[in-house]
Amino acid sequence: MIILTADRPKEWVGQQDGQTIQQFEIYNKHVKHSYELPADYVHDDSYWHINRIMNEAINLSEQEPKGPVHVNVPFREPFYPNPDESLAFSDKIRVIKTYQANSGAELEYYSRKIADFSKVLVVPGQAPYNPELIQALEKFREKTNCTVIADIISNLHELPESIKHHDLFIDHKKGLPESFKPELLITFGNSLISKNLKIYLRNNPASEHWHIQPYGSPVVDTLKSLTEIIQTDPVTFFRQVSLDSHQSNDFNIQKKHNYLHAWSIIDNKVNNFLEKEIQKNTFNEMSAVGASLKAIPDNSVLHLANSMAVRYANFIGLKGKKAVRVKANRGTSGIDGSNSTAFGNALVTDQLVTLITGDLAFFYDRNAFWNNYRVPNLRIILINNHGGGIFRMIQGPAHLEELEEFFVTKQNQNAAHVAVEFGFQY
Repeated sequence: MIILTADRPKEWVGQQDGQTIQQFEIYNKHVKHSYELPADYVHDDSYWHINRIMNEAINLSEQEPKGPVHVNVPFREPFYPNPDESLAFSDKIRVIKTYQANSGAELEYYSRKIADFSKVLVVPGQAPYNPELIQALEKFREKTNCTVIADIISNLHELPESIKHHDLFIDHKKGLPESFKPELLITFGNSLISKNLKIYLRNNPASEHWHIQPYGSPVVDTLKSLTEIIQTDPVTFFRQVSLDSHQSNDFNIQKKHNYLHAWSIIDNKVNNFLEKEIQKNTFNEMSAVGASLKAIPDNSVLHLANSMAVRYANFIGLKGKKAVRVKANRGTSGIDGSNSTAFGNALVTDQLVTLITGDLAFFYDRNAFWNNYRVPNLRIILINNHGGGIFRMIQGPAHLEELEEFFVTKQNQNAAHVAVEFGFQY
């Protein structure tokens, strides 16, 4: 049962206006969940939001145990159409299906379906390091000739032929040639670093977009193109679909090869350029991070603070590194707690823990070291450029007269004193 209730906009609730009550979540525990649609439709995101919410509500009502779901719908006046207005329904309705699949028989459907697509793009989000996932995804890539684009926080740096420098060559304004647009997009994991990649995929939606996530997880439609939610774990999906892989026709196989080759050519060009730049004697932030990533040993832990630290690392990547576990406080992408997270991680492992951070993130969280524990396995690489340099690159703040004082937040701190205070070598 889907319960639709008409309501007034939020700003009029509690203002003693007619026919206005506290209506959101009015059914409380009598429904599986309550949703609310936007009151305004002036932005395209509002239409996407409505479509996503209604799909989520319908799918939730049909999931076991089946039950009622409430959708509250605020309306602005005027409520009734003028005589010269006509009512028309959109024909661009995106249906998001939900499919629970854990066995080989349940996933065999996807094995057959993948063979029909010639441009298959896999985009993992942030996820823990998992050798089983790397092996399963490598086998899947070999069987399907798909293209895998991997941010550094996906922990897939050991996956052969994955695309790792996309954030440098995808221009979100110009995009890429039409031939790069995927037909099938498969996603899993949490957030992406690359805003360029997100914007490109939103502007160039695939015909079908499958998202792999555990049963009961909230619906995530970051790329605004979701058509199917596959409720299983990625290792099971890629391992099973590889076993049951159906062969495409020769023409389709060649098109898949061409698609992967197109991505690989541009990725290799950027990689070669980066290596030449980093090998130069010029000292700068990029070369410093490049040298640091090159020196990080196998079987260690790498923490990346937000803003430029994680982006530099994403530009360069961890080519050739084995069993390096990459961690980062993503989500809201704030600078809070980067030191604390790395310090806490160092307390519970014997592995070397390396934190690459910027100065604002480092000094903001200096109290992370104010404790009675010692962590001889923690290394901190501080890129101290005396302010939040990322704001000089963001179009809005970059043109404001308050840029240096309130956005960049210039400072002249030196970490040598912090090291002395807390017993670190510097």
